[in-house]
Amino acid sequence: MPSIIENTINKGQALPGSFAGTLEYYDAVNKLKVVVGKNGQVITIIPGRG
Repeated sequence: MPSIIENTINKGQALPGSFAGTLEYYDAVNKLKVVVGKNGQVITIIPGRG
């Protein structure tokens, strides 16, 4: 079973991040945003935001 973070990255909506080289993945079901760097590293997790 994948973690909520992995699920957000794999199935969430991807948008360009606020900073160069980042992507923001949003999971509307769990209301979670995950910001990922250009090398795939998780930079931060923001709960309850869209």
